Amino acid sequence: MKDPLDILDSVQKAETPPFLYTRILNKIQVSRQNKLTPQFALGFALSFILLLSLNIQVFKSNKTDTATEIAQTMNLFSNNTLYR
Repeated sequence: MKDPLDILDSVQKAETPPFLYTRILNKIQVSRQNKLTPQFALGFALSFILLLSLNIQVFKSNKTDTATEIAQTMNLFSNNTLYR
């Protein structure tokens, strides 16, 4: 009885272009160069912390008028009359 994997011996190798290897190496090198710089990561982290602390302060305040004041400042509707 023949082994079912013997059919794989008849598969021919694919021919690759000679410049394929250099293109692959070039893409690897470019991807290594496109990493985040420490300055960008620090700036992003600081802005995220600032935004998070601002949100916490707004939600922490017991004034119900705070949200209304923010909505009025941004010219937004502060009530649900749009949905009625």
